[in-house]
Amino acid sequence: RIYVGLPDGEARTAIIESLLADEKCELDEEEFKAIIEKLDGYSSSDLSYFCKEVAMIPLSDYTIQELETIDPDEIRPLNYGDFIAAMKKVRPSYSKEVCQDFIE
Repeated sequence: RIYVGLPDGEARTAIIESLLADEKCELDEEEFKAIIEKLDGYSSSDLSYFCKEVAMIPLSDYTIQELETIDPDEIRPLNYGDFIAAMKKVRPSYSKEVCQDFIE
């Protein structure tokens, strides 16, 4: 087996910024840093799934009929609460203990 380490803070920042580049976001710098900290232990794959989940949260504010006709610019921006809600649904796929076992 080949062990690829979990992304560090800098890598998590780059991944999140890249995956959510096309999304409107209302996070200030401190909130963004807090999110990056809370995502410690998430793999790149976990972060990809997490970003998809975050991006879908504002859509849940609308009915299917509304989504069929709404202008994309009318969909609210992502906020800190969306990121926290997504973390409750998307958990890291590996525990720190499992990662340590791979290293050893």
